[in-house]
Amino acid sequence: MPRDVQVPEPIREQLRLALIRLDDFRPAVEGAELSSVSKPPGCFHTRIQLAVPRPLDPEVAEMRELDVYLRPVDDGYEVFSIRGLNLEELGED
Repeated sequence: MPRDVQVPEPIREQLRLALIRLDDFRPAVEGAELSSVSKPPGCFHTRIQLAVPRPLDPEVAEMRELDVYLRPVDDGYEVFSIRGLNLEELGED
């Protein structure tokens, strides 16, 4: 079921560093099935796959699987954590 997903600026920056476009990320999360997680209470998880350009060869994309964690806010959800961005491979700590 589609939902409104907010992506705060620190998460947007992580996506930018990982070469993931917000225009690709947000619809994938908005349409994904959520499952509840025990920690933190009341939050949710989803797993999405996106085609992401390779850093040194942007004309070639690779599939990347991301674990996205969300918390309910207002009339939707806010992304608070993403696993699988592999920022360390791009030189980010």
